[in-house]
Amino acid sequence: MDISLGLTTSIPIKEGLKLALLADRLGFKRVFVGEDVLSRDVFAYLSIIGSETSHIELATGITSPYVRHIASLASNILAIQKISGERFTLGLGPGGLPEIEKFLGRKPEKPLLVMRDATLLLKKLFSGEKVYYNGILGRIKGFRLASPTPIKIYFGVRGEKLLKLAGEVADGVIFSGPKSYLKKALEIVKEKTFKKTDFNKIVWNCFLLVKNKEELKLGKRVVATIISSLPEKEVESYPELIDKAFKIREAFKEGNYSKAEEFVNEEILKQFCFAGELNEIEDEIIKLEKEGFKEFVVGP
Repeated sequence: MDISLGLTTSIPIKEGLKLALLADRLGFKRVFVGEDVLSRDVFAYLSIIGSETSHIELATGITSPYVRHIASLASNILAIQKISGERFTLGLGPGGLPEIEKFLGRKPEKPLLVMRDATLLLKKLFSGEKVYYNGILGRIKGFRLASPTPIKIYFGVRGEKLLKLAGEVADGVIFSGPKSYLKKALEIVKEKTFKKTDFNKIVWNCFLLVKNKEELKLGKRVVATIISSLPEKEVESYPELIDKAFKIREAFKEGNYSKAEEFVNEEILKQFCFAGELNEIEDEIIKLEKEGFKEFVVGP
């Protein structure tokens, strides 16, 4: 099992860079940087890490096709690939629904179509094709990247339809959500990837190395963030979450993250978080590897 580092752009860059340099020295596989769209720009963040590190691979974890025109997104990706010496992988997903809705001023529409079109267009651009397009992502009239290079695309998604799409068009999946759902999500993807031997399967949930129950509270905001963007069908599978998920989403829309944390109890936290002492987490990693997962993300 590969071990990687997880950061988000809400973490100050000096702190994130310090952790990335440490992970680089320790031989971590990769550093994922998740984009909080109302915070720092993920590509500016990654450009600093890419220029200061030497071996560790880099990835967005994730960025959303809703927040950038596809030509701009492709150009940013190519720039990071060059800065890092071809160590970059694109993590792509619809994003956290409350944040994206606040950014757009409306609910994001047709995520399945958006993710499919974005992925296929990016792959064409990375292969050197000149692209013409008129669809849900806007218009592209004969755009081509200068000095293109193939770049792998991982999906950060949870819903069944998006997981199936990932198996069809992506190179890997960043799984997250309730632990009891991870295995089911893996099986959904496997249906579409049985011929893809190099398809990557990554787990990134809340991570806490703790010694007592009091320290578990540190994970409440991360778990609330995950719950706020769960698909409705997934929420409905967990009756204890239905009422709390609605309240958490409303709190996120208001920007009241402290209020959102109040609805995360210990039972829910343990379902969404790898938490405990080192030997306990090692046992969980071994179990995940046996189930077919290949990479485990530590953090934030």
